[in-house]
Amino acid sequence: MKKSHLLLLVIAFFALTQSSCNRNKVNFWNLPLTDLEGNAVNLEQYKGKPIFLNFWATWCGPCRKEKPTIEAARKALADTDYVFLMISEEDPELIKRYKQAMPFDFTYLHIERNIKTLGVFYIPQTYIIGRDGKVKFEHQDMLNWSAPENLKKLRSFL
Repeated sequence: MKKSHLLLLVIAFFALTQSSCNRNKVNFWNLPLTDLEGNAVNLEQYKGKPIFLNFWATWCGPCRKEKPTIEAARKALADTDYVFLMISEEDPELIKRYKQAMPFDFTYLHIERNIKTLGVFYIPQTYIIGRDGKVKFEHQDMLNWSAPENLKKLRSFL
């Protein structure tokens, strides 16, 4: 097989496998979530509100750098009913320690399974879910959420 054909096969395989992680594949309403005390949480309780949903980890440098910009965005959007949910698959005790050290006013949740099974292969990864329950925006990697253009984008989903 020619190298060019092999390269095309690799590219096609990569495109197909990556398409499985698109936002239409994640069912946010049935995620196995708990709060940091171990109580079950169902995202249904937030239906009708815009949701800023961020997958992250305490060990992730870009996640840690992004959190202050998310907090600034949360404060800038305080006049709205946006819900800011931070979801990690890490041990809840570790998340609690992070929360104590970095007292941002988010709702921290623990997911009971590996996020890769949801199609979330990169962190930080953020989904903006509209009042209608549909994903309006998805972003992989760190972003300055408090930048004027991003605040404008977040407000556009209200």
